[in-house]
Amino acid sequence: DSVVVRQAAPQRIAAPAPIVTVQSLKKTSVILSIGISQTLRDIDNAESKVDLGISVEHAVHENVSVGIGLGFSKIQFETQTNNYFFEAQPANGENDYDYEYSRMNINLNTKFYFTGLDNKFRPYFGAGIGYNRVTISDTNPADDNFNNNGFNGGFQIQNPNQDTELTDSLVSATANLGTNLLFNDVVGMNINFSYTKFITSAFNNTDDNNFNNQFNANENTLREQGKSLSEDSVMGVSAGVVVNF
Repeated sequence: DSVVVRQAAPQRIAAPAPIVTVQSLKKTSVILSIGISQTLRDIDNAESKVDLGISVEHAVHENVSVGIGLGFSKIQFETQTNNYFFEAQPANGENDYDYEYSRMNINLNTKFYFTGLDNKFRPYFGAGIGYNRVTISDTNPADDNFNNNGFNGGFQIQNPNQDTELTDSLVSATANLGTNLLFNDVVGMNINFSYTKFITSAFNNTDDNNFNNQFNANENTLREQGKSLSEDSVMGVSAGVVVNF
């Protein structure tokens, strides 16, 4: 017997195909913001104490998103008003008033972004409609009820049981202009400018009885201040943190 040894033909081994990782774009964002706002009405000694907001938005297109937001703002201001029971009283009964006006709103909004989801710099303009709950309160009602008069003294002519806080609701429309600046795929910052116009007004309920109006002069003044503020437009600027997921 003979043994024959032959070299086997080289075996071809197919290399595995390269694995391609497709990065999914994050379409949902949460924005936490803080800022300041100013009514177009000229209010003496007005100070913005709080202006906070949170919103959630989702991209329905490369350049379009829809969202829902919640905001809260509060201002304090002083003004002066003459409240008199008798028109013949001299003008030395002018009282200082301290007011606090707060507004909580929930809004639906949409934004158009000029750049795509994969861009770190995303300027936009947007619009929205909101439901607002507004409250105005007299923080110093004790001083309001006492008027100096022309009889060398003072006496209380106001109703001590009149309301010192009023709450109402109204609808608003808002236009936005701003940008998102992303540091990475998850975190970034937001800068936003807004203009809000109220579609409806608040604090419209008044008493047609002239005597009751005089007897509840401070409450009616409070209502007039709230109505004036609810009819005014508001401009605001805010900065915040953007979280994408």
